[in-house]
Amino acid sequence: MHPGAIGARAGAMRAGRSRAQKRHRELDKEIDALFQKYDLDHSHYLEREELARLLTDMNDGHPPTDGELQWVLYSADKSDGSLNGKVNRKEVKEGIKAWKSFRDNRSEIDAIFNKYDVSHSGSLNESELQAVLTDLNDGERPTTEEVQWVLRKADQADGVTNGGVDKTELTAAISLWYSHHSAHHDHHCCCLM
Repeated sequence: MHPGAIGARAGAMRAGRSRAQKRHRELDKEIDALFQKYDLDHSHYLEREELARLLTDMNDGHPPTDGELQWVLYSADKSDGSLNGKVNRKEVKEGIKAWKSFRDNRSEIDAIFNKYDVSHSGSLNESELQAVLTDLNDGERPTTEEVQWVLRKADQADGVTNGGVDKTELTAAISLWYSHHSAHHDHHCCCLM
C-alpha cells in the first residue's frame, strides 16, 4: 500500500473515532439532562414514579403499562449487577435503550403476541409459546424441555415470575430462542477435513 494511502486511512480512522467520541459525549449530556429533569427529589436515583414520567414523555404522553414499567425498571436496575428498585444515572441509559427498542418494535411484538395469545389471557402459556417457537424454527417443533427453558428464562425478564410470557417478555423469549437455536445448531455442525 502506498505510504500516502496509509496516512489518509489513519487520518480517516482518527476522524471517525473523534466523531464517535463526540456523539458519546453528546449522549452523556442528554442523559444527564434527562436524569436531572426527572430526578425530582434530587436523590440521584429515578424511583418508579419518576421513571414512569420519563417513559411517558418518551412515548408521546402515553404512560407505560405496569408490566412495561416493571420490565424497564428491572432491565435498567440489574444492568450494574445490583438490584435496589431504583435507577441511577448509569442505569438509566440501559432503561432508555430497552424502552426505545420495545417502543420501536411494538407493532411487530403486538402482532406476534396477538396471533399466539389464543387464550386472550395477556400472557403466553407453554403451548402458545411452543407455537411461536415452532414458527420461528421454520415449522420444526422444539422439545418440551426447550420450551420450558425459554418460558422460565423469559418469564424472569421483568423480575416477576408469573408462569407466562407477556408482551415485554416476548422479546426476551425470541432472543433466547435464537441464541439457543444458534448455539445448538452450531454445536451439531461438523468439520470436514
